[in-house]
Amino acid sequence: MPSSLLLIADLLDIVGYLWGTTTAAQPQEQSVRHAIRHNVAQDIKHLQEDDKRLETDNAQLKDAKCLLSRNNTLLWLNKDLRKKTCLSARETQRCRSRSTGSSYVVS
Repeated sequence: MPSSLLLIADLLDIVGYLWGTTTAAQPQEQSVRHAIRHNVAQDIKHLQEDDKRLETDNAQLKDAKCLLSRNNTLLWLNKDLRKKTCLSARETQRCRSRSTGSSYVVS
């Protein structure tokens, strides 16, 4: 039994003592105390499992935020590259038109 559960069991014994019951309590009281200890142990187990799941979810969320940021950066770079490529293509077309004497210029 983990130390936290032992601590809770000890606290339950203290509470029982303060209420006038001792560890030599009636069998019915002992079964109630045992049931409470069992419920507390199960609650702690479930909370630990939930904590692990939340830690995993949190790590995945951080990864998702990082990926979103990288994706936005890549989209911005792609857009910027398209603009530069488009301008470069227009400049190339203008230079070709000037060298052939054509009056047609792509704008």
